[in-house]
Amino acid sequence: RFITQLLHELPAYNPGINISEKVVNVSYLFNDTDRAIRISRSPAIREKLMEKARVGISPSALNTFIQCSLRFYFTEIAGLRETDDIEETIENTTLGNIVHHALHMLFKEYAGQVLTQEKIKALKTAVGHALETAFSKEYPDGETEHGKNLLIARVARMMLDQFLGQQTEYLAELEKTGENLTLLHLEEFFDTQEEIEFEGGSLTVKLKGKVDRIDMLTGRIH
Repeated sequence: RFITQLLHELPAYNPGINISEKVVNVSYLFNDTDRAIRISRSPAIREKLMEKARVGISPSALNTFIQCSLRFYFTEIAGLRETDDIEETIENTTLGNIVHHALHMLFKEYAGQVLTQEKIKALKTAVGHALETAFSKEYPDGETEHGKNLLIARVARMMLDQFLGQQTEYLAELEKTGENLTLLHLEEFFDTQEEIEFEGGSLTVKLKGKVDRIDMLTGRIH
């Protein structure tokens, strides 16, 4: 951006200046080069994997390994993280976090209770406040009154309204059949241990994670 600014503005300050641009093609240098990144399982890496098995591995980490083992190494073993950028426009991840946070605020008072249509309808009046709180937490100091961010804020409101509408319709169908839906937990932390075969023996691996929501539908856990 700065170079582009120089190209356009510098000649105006100094008409005698001569700016030339050259494009260098270096693609042929890499035709026969193997650029794959390979990480060998060194004793140090093995020890970190064993430590993660003891401390606990989350479902998100397992999914990362299944999708891309190299990304798993960078994030879970090497401890690398993407830098935090200032968002001029609300990103998809931030929007997801906002909706997630707002839903948690709306439903947390019903944890341990049987959900009914009347309870969901009561939540609809609190959507605006929940969204304001969620935006202030997930997108502090961000501008949401104008431009694209205003449209994204309206999308967040629409998503919440649609979800509550779907919940109301779902509960109406359940009531017709005499079934009921109980909201058991929100943002609950769970962990367990599993024995797996490892190098001719067994290894205890701890699995841990936070579950967004757990329901019970007529005796069945969801």
